[in-house]
Amino acid sequence: MKKVALSLAALLIFQVAVFASEKSATVKLDQSVTVGSSTIKAGEYNVTWTEPGPDTKVIFTQGKKEIAVVPATVQSKTNSDVRVFTATAGAGKVLQGVELKNATLTFSPTAADAK
Repeated sequence: MKKVALSLAALLIFQVAVFASEKSATVKLDQSVTVGSSTIKAGEYNVTWTEPGPDTKVIFTQGKKEIAVVPATVQSKTNSDVRVFTATAGAGKVLQGVELKNATLTFSPTAADAK
């Protein structure tokens, strides 16, 4: 009976890990970017989101430190590669979107970006 309970617990943990990984990915930024009202320095970040949809919050973290929380449209979509899309705004870059293996994140321009 103990073996069955342990097997079920291990299976549940595995399923939770797989489910959680579908809503997160690692993104490498080669340069500092602005997204929403936040500036994110060049580096590697874990990006997570709750559900696909037009009003999803995307969280950028490094280790356990939350770097930015920004609104985005998230589409569940299979992409062949991870790609980062930016646009030049003044002297800097604005993050417009990220294609991940299992999703596409599109960030809305802020009022300041749209000018």
